[in-house]
Parts: sequence; C-alpha cells; structure tokens
Amino acid sequence: MLMLDDIAEQPQVLNRILEEELSNIISIGQVARERRSCLVMAVGRGSSNNVAMASKYIFETIASVPSTVISPTIFMAYQARLNLSNAVVIGISRSGETYETREVLRIARELGAMTVAITEEPESPLGLTADYCINTRAGVEKAISSTKTYTAQMAILYLLAAVISEDRETISALRLVPELMNSALSLSDGMCELVKSYRYMTRCVVLGNGFNYATALETALKLEEICQVSALSHSSAEFAHAAISLVGEGYPVMIFVPGGQTYNNMLRLTRELQRELGAETIVISDRKEVLEIADTALVLPEPVKEVFSPLVFMVVGQLFAYNLALQKGLNPDRPRGRRKIVR
Repeated sequence: MLMLDDIAEQPQVLNRILEEELSNIISIGQVARERRSCLVMAVGRGSSNNVAMASKYIFETIASVPSTVISPTIFMAYQARLNLSNAVVIGISRSGETYETREVLRIARELGAMTVAITEEPESPLGLTADYCINTRAGVEKAISSTKTYTAQMAILYLLAAVISEDRETISALRLVPELMNSALSLSDGMCELVKSYRYMTRCVVLGNGFNYATALETALKLEEICQVSALSHSSAEFAHAAISLVGEGYPVMIFVPGGQTYNNMLRLTRELQRELGAETIVISDRKEVLEIADTALVLPEPVKEVFSPLVFMVVGQLFAYNLALQKGLNPDRPRGRRKIVR
C-alpha cells in the first residue's frame, strides 16, 4: 500500500508548498518578471516530462508567456545553440539526478537563460546547476511510481506562472485545491470494485484536452508502468485525425472531461465514440450530462475549475491505475523493470 499512501498525501504536499515554498517562488518569479522574460522552456523525463508538457497551458493561459518543451536531443545530439537571453528554462526532476535534464540546464545557462530547478533534492546535481531551485516539499516517495511528486511539480508551475503575471487570484484559488483533492480521494473506497471489469484489459486509449492533455499522458504512463497495459495517450483534438481508427466495439477509452472551454467538444467526442464506434467509455468528470452516457462513470464529488482540474483529475487516474494493478495480481509499489532513479 506504499503507492496508495503516496497518493493520499497529495493534499498535504500542496499545503506544504503553499506554506513553506511560496515565498521562494515569489522571489524567483519577480526575477523573471524584472528580466522581462518572454519565453518559458521546460524539460524533464518520465512523469516530469508530462509536467513539462502541462507548462505550455499553464504559462500561456495564466501568464500570457509563450512556453515550449525542450527535447534534450536538440542541445546534446544536434548541439543547437539558441539565443536564450530572454528565456526561463525550467528543469524538472524528483531526484535531481537525471543527467539529460541537468545538462540542458547547464547549456541553457551558458546560452543566457535564467535557469530554475524543480526538485525534491536542492543539493542534487540539478539543484546545484540551476540559478534558482524550488523544493517540491513532497518528501520521500515510498513507491517506485511517481504520484505526489507529479502534482507537486505541477502546482509549483501554477504558482510560478501566477507570480510572473502578478495574478493573486490564482494563488488564492490554489489554496482551495487540497480540499478538492481530498474529495477525489473519497473515490478510493469504491474503486476496487469498479475496476474489476477491466482486470483483463491489455490495451486502451486515454484522452484529454487542453490542461488535461498532460493528465492523459501521465495516466497512460501509470497504466503502462504498473498495470502492464498498452495505453495510448492523445489530445482529443488530434485523436479524431488518425488514431480514432483504432477504436472498435468494446475498445476501452478513458476520457477526462472537465467543465469549461473544452467541455462541449469532449462531450461530442464521447458520444461519437459510443454511438458510432461502440467504444467502452470510462469518463472522469463532475458534469452530469457526460457522466450519464458513460459506460463507467468516475464522478468527482465537487465541481473543479478547468484550469486546476489536472491536479484533481490526476488523483482519480492514479487511483484507477493502482486498483487495476491489484486486480491484475501485480505489485503497484514495485513495477517490473523500474527503478526509482533513472540517470
């Protein structure tokens, strides 16, 4: 139950970040604002790469700053030398030991970027390479698979974007998210029974859009990592252009459907998957209309604003994967072939 303990700790971790790390984030954000930084670039591996993918939506919508994800290959294999004098480059790694992430920050610093490390280990190679370091305050993650570290890293990006844009409302709203996470954790009791019908699932598709594209990526990673399910993750906007052809009668499709700007499109896609293709839909939402048409409905007890929904929806994705691993007779705490630190 190590992974389950880590999942349950996420509301406390976010509270710790707000209490113990916010002043540091404010200082770093002020430096970025004073430098008139006009580009944010993020890099990570594994779950941290999925957090980096979320940074685009977070910085572009909250801070109105263009953002992109760095491929280490650009700098390390192709030796590209970009003008990064107006960029903030963020390296994300739980352990701070990932060589590629550290090397990107080192090169970016040489190219004039302001560099920021987000890590649980400020004295790690990554933390010592960066100009500035933000501690995730997640503590020791007992299981191999990342859970509380993922949401901690993402919460820090929200706070950094809010500080850069001087958006006090976003910071205030984030203080309400731990309680929403707690409400999502209440689904844990019924999840074991709910996933029984999926214990023989060997493949599926996971869909999200906008802010929850990263949620789809990370949930698919969890299903592959601890459940040995071949899980394809897609932005729902891109899914209809090609990969939808994979889906047929009874094909499992997990869909994250928050209220907000993407809701109507996600509702339309869910209907199409069911009525035209016969997919087996697993819907995570707080919206009655889409939940009523789902084959399996994972109902969020409290409404969640779309902008913060990844922090809450991810809890549900983690619980689903954890319980499915148990139903398959697998050990979610120690997945086959995985190590905690990949250098």
